[in-house]
Amino acid sequence: TDCLPPNALVWIEGEAMPRRLEEVQPGQRVRCFDRLTGQVKYASVLEVKAEVGPVNWTTITLADGTVLDLTADHPMQPVGAEASQGCSMRPVGSERPTV
Repeated sequence: TDCLPPNALVWIEGEAMPRRLEEVQPGQRVRCFDRLTGQVKYASVLEVKAEVGPVNWTTITLADGTVLDLTADHPMQPVGAEASQGCSMRPVGSERPTV
């Protein structure tokens, strides 16, 4: 399933600036968070595809003001939480959830 919108920026190994997700090709390595190790790493892209049809998008605003658009079922893990824990999001002063 799509987790991020096509215009989301992702970091590709060896590149100085992030690229739009829709430009990523199989075989490239993108920066991601490994839930099992709790570390940031680069992982190889196996397949890139866009789902056709309705998508339930959610906007998340982080404590530093960063705004993320992602699918409502995209996994999120608060800093300091165990990898097996889920993320309980609740609106803080607005209709947008803040993590």
